[in-house]
Amino acid sequence: MGETEQNHQLKPQEEKSERWFGFGKQRLLKVFFGGNAVIAVVVLLLITFFLFREGLSFFPQYREDLERYRRSGMEFATMVKEEHERFNELFRSLVDIRKEQIDQLTAAGLSHEEIREATAPLQALVYDFSDLAIPLRDYQLDVRNIAQGTYQLSLTSHEEETVLAKRYASTISSLRETFPAYAEINLKLADGIEAQMEKLPGFESPALQNKVETFRENAIRFIDMLPVYQAKLIAWQPTKHVGLGEAISSFLFGREWIINNDGHSDYGLLPLLTGSLLVTGIAIILAIPLGVGAAIYTNQMAARGKKRRAYGRALAGPRLVAQHPKLRNHGGAVGKLGRACIGAGVIDIYDFETAALQGFTDLVDERTDIAGFVHHRNEHRDLDLRLL
Repeated sequence: MGETEQNHQLKPQEEKSERWFGFGKQRLLKVFFGGNAVIAVVVLLLITFFLFREGLSFFPQYREDLERYRRSGMEFATMVKEEHERFNELFRSLVDIRKEQIDQLTAAGLSHEEIREATAPLQALVYDFSDLAIPLRDYQLDVRNIAQGTYQLSLTSHEEETVLAKRYASTISSLRETFPAYAEINLKLADGIEAQMEKLPGFESPALQNKVETFRENAIRFIDMLPVYQAKLIAWQPTKHVGLGEAISSFLFGREWIINNDGHSDYGLLPLLTGSLLVTGIAIILAIPLGVGAAIYTNQMAARGKKRRAYGRALAGPRLVAQHPKLRNHGGAVGKLGRACIGAGVIDIYDFETAALQGFTDLVDERTDIAGFVHHRNEHRDLDLRLL
């Protein structure tokens, strides 16, 4: 009986032994990977659906919260808070000037007492400048407490809309009554800043002097902004309806992402987008020069012999020939054909030395002989089984 006929007769028995639940190996692999692909697509569709559904419910809720935030007077308190935060930024820049002055005197080798004496004028200026914000801070806390009580009540109360509307109106009236006090606070604040700027000392260090001039410019700019803050409070419309478009634009172009800020959450997408773009930009800046440099080095600057030998070993290794599936039945033929064809190509392309090529062909011969031995052993084993 010929070898081909034996293979055909043994093939059904081999296929039967390799079947699970009525499916062959190839069929199971196709079902497995195809099923995973379908599951992945379904999961992505479900994620997209639920995100879209949550987005549809988020914007109406966010719009209601923004309107409640405005009608309760919390928006008024936030405007005052912006002015206070701007003043704090100005104050921190003055503290930085004092810190740099201390660092320079310490680097110059002055003692602790000498540093204290030299920084005394600026230290007194820092204390006096900080005291200027006390009335503004107290006013901000007062209006926030008034508005926050109404805002929290609107979140937890189950009263009718007419009752809440009266509570809103009472809170807004109380806030507007505080406006004259706010205007007086700003007037005194402007006079106090101008008086403190006259006490700014001069420094021999160019770096310190530049910071002092920058502080002076920022202080003047802050004084010029005080009428703008007052105008915003005067133009504030607590009864203005918050539309869905305003809620969406507030989310897309908002500059703050603060959760539970006095019971209210600000959702601004810009900080998240800025952080993502910053990380992506840093990754691109680092990856492009390194990747392009590695490619140029490998292609143009690497040693020619080393590069060829490395590529030769990777592409023309004997395992690629010896482990070919057809070696089970025709190992000798495939091995000789590979040695004749690939060996000649390796010599032309990679300029291998004769000794290296001889080692390559010896390995091919050894692998093909082993493959032939395995083939004949399996052939005799299958024949014995058929005779039983």
